Amino acid sequence: SSGNLFVIMQPSQDEGKKDKKARPKTLKIGFLFVEEKGRMKRTFKNRFCILTSACEVEWYKKQEDQVNHRPAGAFKHLQSCEIAEVDDQSNIYIQHNQWVFVVKAQNKTHYFGAVDDQDRMNWMTEIIKLRPIPEIISLLDSNTISRHAAFALANQAGSKAEGVQTSIVKCGAVEALVKYLFKANASDEKLMDTIYYSFSKLCEKDENKPEIGKIHQLLFNAYGKGEQERWKGFVAKAILQCATVEENKVRFGQLPNLKWLYDNLTNKDISEQTSNTLAEVIYLCATNDGNKANITQSLLSPIINYLSSAKPIVQTVLLRIIIRCAENGTQLEVIKTFPIIPFLVPLLSYVTKPSPQINDLLEEVVKLIHLLLVNDTSTHKNKSELKNNGGLENLVNVLASENNNVKETSLSSLLHFVSVSEENSLDLAKLGENLIIFICLTRQLNFESIQEKTLKILFRLSENAPPRDELVRSYKTISHLLDGYLESCEKFPDLTLHSLANYSLVDKVKIQMNKHVILSFVFKRVQDYGEPMHHTLSVLRNCSIHAFAKIAYSGQVGVLKCLLSILNSRYEDDVQILAAEILANCVVERANATIVRDSGGVATLISALS
Repeated sequence: SSGNLFVIMQPSQDEGKKDKKARPKTLKIGFLFVEEKGRMKRTFKNRFCILTSACEVEWYKKQEDQVNHRPAGAFKHLQSCEIAEVDDQSNIYIQHNQWVFVVKAQNKTHYFGAVDDQDRMNWMTEIIKLRPIPEIISLLDSNTISRHAAFALANQAGSKAEGVQTSIVKCGAVEALVKYLFKANASDEKLMDTIYYSFSKLCEKDENKPEIGKIHQLLFNAYGKGEQERWKGFVAKAILQCATVEENKVRFGQLPNLKWLYDNLTNKDISEQTSNTLAEVIYLCATNDGNKANITQSLLSPIINYLSSAKPIVQTVLLRIIIRCAENGTQLEVIKTFPIIPFLVPLLSYVTKPSPQINDLLEEVVKLIHLLLVNDTSTHKNKSELKNNGGLENLVNVLASENNNVKETSLSSLLHFVSVSEENSLDLAKLGENLIIFICLTRQLNFESIQEKTLKILFRLSENAPPRDELVRSYKTISHLLDGYLESCEKFPDLTLHSLANYSLVDKVKIQMNKHVILSFVFKRVQDYGEPMHHTLSVLRNCSIHAFAKIAYSGQVGVLKCLLSILNSRYEDDVQILAAEILANCVVERANATIVRDSGGVATLISALS
């Protein structure tokens, strides 16, 4: 009934000896000045002492005596004792030691003297912890030992013993400690640290979270009472722990609580970490569908306005909140009406300051931009805002990010942007060399989904003359473009050839292609009869028009023979026409004409005419 804890030892191997119980668990050890009553007088001697789970203090004349358990004395029944500090200067023991405390139990009284004031506090606190939790709570109203009781109760919050933390919460210790905060001395930092830390420890246990959530207003009060930043941090952590269970998400998702969380996370006087913790609470609330309407209606506008002044770690969480709310179709329609893009575009410039935190932030920024662009199907307001606020260039620059998720999402946004209209394609193409360099760097990565998206963007730009001509205005850009296609030609031949067929309509590209090694890939495709044959031949037809083709095609016996074979086979008319055009362009060069003649080309051509 007293809660004593004993460890049962293994039975003795000697048959003649009885089983013995092990000594009680040691709770605290140290030296105390102990009252010893002699025949003639009482003395105060320094002794080695052990506080045990049997609710007693044992003392030994020599420290080594405790090995064989030969105490010189003991004071028992501490679980129900009266305990107090002794400050009366007339007390005989004060003359021997300044830090005296007295213990009374079972009509017996004993005096102890500690090494210093903190040591006395520690011993008294450990003795008080032997009491049941409700009794410790009642001691918070004591005029003499309320501070000791507060330490004892808060210390119990860190106990690893089974059921102790749960018992503390069920007995109302959290409420009692919060109320005690308002009457305790705020300058007693050690006590304040201990109590505030206990809140976060108690909230770590899943069983406690629903109970503490019911009194969340008291946690809010404790947060407001905290004068030190670290105290607010402990309470914020406790609130975050509570918000991991659904019933507390519902509680914190109510409008007054959301407003309290937002007002405090935007407070300039708190640390970045505490602000981030409170933002995380709102994010957890946003994971509950029932809260999304409240968050969107009451916090979306303030969050958007606060984005530019928040720290990156907080910005990341705020963006996650918006994205979470946008998962609900109704709330997405509301979010689309807000001018979010102008606040997001400047955040993309963080790509020049890479770090794990920045990578996380950029991932959320591009994710939200992509979400807004894809769902901007009627007014295209978000696409216009992206273009008008320099978002296109920033999205391209983000391709230099170390985070592949950032690259892929940015490419998805750019692909969607150019897929909407030729005007959008032209706007992107005007980035010219900058665009090509980043895209080619991206395409060199060994991620097929990223490579494919880059090729699709370039293909979109090649489909219409204005963006195509704009993109390849300089030979340097064309060189980067062809180098990039060389990287992708084996893995994505169809997209590569289709794009090259379009770009080779531009004279500058024809000149460069006839000098570039990419042409050998096209030659190989012709000889292998690879599909799509139409795009392959279109590239050769376009390039063969230019004078440089005389050099490039010279000696390509295999290619010329393949072209003759195409004329002599059952290919579609448009393919055969392309083959004939290429031959017509090539035989202007004497060496090529000789190859065609010697390969039976005259007969093949006559046959094709018939």
